[in-house]
Amino acid sequence: MTGTTHRVTRQVRFQHCDPAGIVFYPRYFELLEEIVSTWLAGLTEAGDEAALLAAGAGLPRFERIDCRFSRPSLLGDYIDYTLEPSAVEPERLVVDYRVTCGEEERVAGTAVLRWYRFTPEPAAVEFPPELVARLAATAGTRNHGGNSGQRGGGTSVPDTP
Repeated sequence: MTGTTHRVTRQVRFQHCDPAGIVFYPRYFELLEEIVSTWLAGLTEAGDEAALLAAGAGLPRFERIDCRFSRPSLLGDYIDYTLEPSAVEPERLVVDYRVTCGEEERVAGTAVLRWYRFTPEPAAVEFPPELVARLAATAGTRNHGGNSGQRGGGTSVPDTP
């Protein structure tokens, strides 16, 4: 991964695990969705998801997620999600992501996101122009479109219990 990264730390809780204390695979994606949505909403003028929805501006949603599971995470582990835009376009965003515990990779892959408005009917639309411009300018990524982080631009923020 190259360019600006966004990093967030989460502690594995019981709600993320199966009865044996191992993270249930879909929980990785739920956490990824939460982290991506919060990160991108924070880069817009609205500043958060609730304000975006109230304004009818929409939210990012996954179009495709590719992943490789390397090793399971266990109850109590602190896992780091590292996100990095690899392609910024007005109509989609490609993000490489990696989940690690210490130096050990747990999950890695690529996610393709689209921006959706939910009123009057759900529909994919272009990302907000200020978001595309910020990601393209700060990430050092390939900007394939014609239009041109999170707190501290990529710091680790521990999850509080």
